[in-house]
Amino acid sequence: MVENKYQLFVTEDCPRCKELMKFMQNSKLNTEIIDVASKDGFLLAQKQAIKKIPSVVLLDSDDKAVDIFFTLKEIQGLFN
Repeated sequence: MVENKYQLFVTEDCPRCKELMKFMQNSKLNTEIIDVASKDGFLLAQKQAIKKIPSVVLLDSDDKAVDIFFTLKEIQGLFN
């Protein structure tokens, strides 16, 4: 079975980002945390067409975006 991969797009001063970051880290999901304030993070956010933060992108086995989530409630819904 292939483990899902996630990209979490955040900024350091975003309160909702911190909440999602904590959840993703505690859940042990395969998550790459990307700070969009960095040059590389900004470029990756553009590539993934990220329009707001926080955003969680679900990736397929080829690292292509399959779905996107914006709230902790949406992410938690994947596991209920």
